[in-house]
Amino acid sequence: MKRANLGMMTLLALVLGACGNGQTKDSGAEKSQVTQGATTAEVTTQTTTTVAPKPDNKELYAKVFEDIRTVKELGADVAGKLNVPLEYWAANSLNKQKDSLQYLFYDINDDGVDELFIGHTSNGKPFTVVAYYLDGKTPKILHQSYVAEAGGARSAFSFFKGGLLYTVEF
Repeated sequence: MKRANLGMMTLLALVLGACGNGQTKDSGAEKSQVTQGATTAEVTTQTTTTVAPKPDNKELYAKVFEDIRTVKELGADVAGKLNVPLEYWAANSLNKQKDSLQYLFYDINDDGVDELFIGHTSNGKPFTVVAYYLDGKTPKILHQSYVAEAGGARSAFSFFKGGLLYTVEF
């Protein structure tokens, strides 16, 4: 029985010694610290997102701005002279208000690409004459507003958040 107790005590001493805090006493009076190092591998996953710089809208719609300059110089009779053809009466409206034309880039349908709106102020309220969108990198007319001076043809449009376009023509 004494032998079994001695064996258990020895086994217990070995187990507790192995589970110690890493400090041992040297046979001398000095203490030394034993550092047990464990090799660990740290795995990190890093996701990087590169955001391409947004293209310059003025460059993308350069042909449209060139057309507006042409309309300002030549008037409404610009058939065949524009990169993106306009209705006669829309060109006429732009030409008549050439000194007060304004433009706005705005992503109406939240697709990350700005549309171009060109118009003027009428009676203190903004009036959009023409809206353009990009088909790839080519500007195209989304819609144009005009009122024929001799009566008859009329066209107007309104946009709503989310890209909804409401048009009226008669």
